[in-house]
Amino acid sequence: MWRERNVRNLVLPFAAAITKLNQSSSTILGKWWSSLKASFLNNLVQKFKGMVVFVLYYYAQFKESQQDLQNVLNVLKLLYKANVKAQETIPLNKFYIDNLCCWVNLHQDVLNMKFCNRSPDEVNKEEFLVIFCHYPFILNLSAKIQALHTFAALNQQEAHFQAVFSEGNPSFPTLPTSHELKLKVDRKTLVADTFQWLKNVDDRDLRKKLMVEFKGEAGVDYGAISREFFLLLFEELIHPDSGMFISTEQSTGIWFPSQVTGPMENYFLLGIVCGLVLYNFGVVYIPFPLALFKKLLNVKPILEDLLEVDRVLHKSLQYILDYKYNLEENLLLDFSIHWDNQQVELIPNGKETRVNVGNRERFVAAYVDYIFKKSVEGPFGNFKRGFYKVCAEEIVRFFQPQELMDLLIGTDDYDWKTLENVTTYKGIYNRSHPTIEMFWEVFHKLPLEEKKLFLRFLVGTDRIPVSGMSSLKISISSLWSMTENHFPVANTCFLTLFLPAYTSVKSLREKLVIAIKCTRGFGLT
Repeated sequence: MWRERNVRNLVLPFAAAITKLNQSSSTILGKWWSSLKASFLNNLVQKFKGMVVFVLYYYAQFKESQQDLQNVLNVLKLLYKANVKAQETIPLNKFYIDNLCCWVNLHQDVLNMKFCNRSPDEVNKEEFLVIFCHYPFILNLSAKIQALHTFAALNQQEAHFQAVFSEGNPSFPTLPTSHELKLKVDRKTLVADTFQWLKNVDDRDLRKKLMVEFKGEAGVDYGAISREFFLLLFEELIHPDSGMFISTEQSTGIWFPSQVTGPMENYFLLGIVCGLVLYNFGVVYIPFPLALFKKLLNVKPILEDLLEVDRVLHKSLQYILDYKYNLEENLLLDFSIHWDNQQVELIPNGKETRVNVGNRERFVAAYVDYIFKKSVEGPFGNFKRGFYKVCAEEIVRFFQPQELMDLLIGTDDYDWKTLENVTTYKGIYNRSHPTIEMFWEVFHKLPLEEKKLFLRFLVGTDRIPVSGMSSLKISISSLWSMTENHFPVANTCFLTLFLPAYTSVKSLREKLVIAIKCTRGFGLT
């Protein structure tokens, strides 16, 4: 850390001078920074990050320090843009200030951002000089998630307020409609019920907290019913029989079809559902490729993104780029392709334009652009419109594509030992209880698929939140009425496993496996 004298007399004036550069000079500086080697660019970034912390630590209580802070943040913003323009010379997480929340009230900062964005003409610029959410590239993933949750909670409060007070005269509250978004569906017609319901939902109600009820089943949705609802819904939506997506035997993900066979509106409704998952802090498995999340954030997909959609095609296109012989004569390719059961010309007169060494990069770029952009303008455009009908783009853009992907669909980073370490015990149980010792012995010997079934049984989903297995705060308890003849019971709302006091490993294993394989639903007998 610099000494205070150097900071006041050298570094802060230097930052102020950079921010006062005219557009032309700023552009030249940005180009120079873009050309720096990674080590030099990273050194600059770390120094100015250190300056942010220094000013926050030593001068946060002084109003005049706000201008200094803004100057340093603006320099970091220029460095960030230069790095992006250079196609990420250094990883974007090098810009994160991990301990920022030690000095910044992020909840208040999100409030300030919402106020400034909504009423820019009413803002006192001196009062709101520095809003850290206007510099999202310095927020680490934890801070971004906190900001997203705060933003969603504020929107839910606003929706509740609008439900209670009449729009005509806010001084007189009307009988409240509901501050919840209630959905009642039949398991047998899950997709049809959900899509029909979404067609009739008022846009403002989408900001309310989602509460799901399955017809014929008891239970209040404290989160567990919603988790199961999303899990079952997407199992049907991504199934080949739905006809909404295409995939290849060599792919690990699904993609939008170029020829839509069902109602185009379904992709709009699908986008709303995905938005509801994120808005309600859910996690659900959808094998979308990273390219989808890039497109949501206006980042252009590249050839490597094709690996998740069609591994063989990716290999073929890379082969064309690397081919060292006479490409035109040996491979006999032209600018027409076969995709999704149809022949397509990538450029006008593509059938007559041969691929050669001089235009092969253009061919590959056009091929990738067709798959990820031109062929899916209809379905993806509707999906994106539905997604942002629920989620505010101003907060979603905080995330990098991989972060947004992990946030929505979770991960499969199963750290079972961590799950054991964070588990708590209630009632007669503690970690050294014989039944608990047997339980973990049995659990760790289960095959992966049965461990995942256990998560679905207890948590409502087998996907791990991006924050990791340690965020699953499960507990194991007992009920006085349980005997060894009973099966384990899960309270998914509170992530509690009620485990009978088994005295044998065999009995515990048999009844646990039966329970996790056979139980589905709330209030079912």
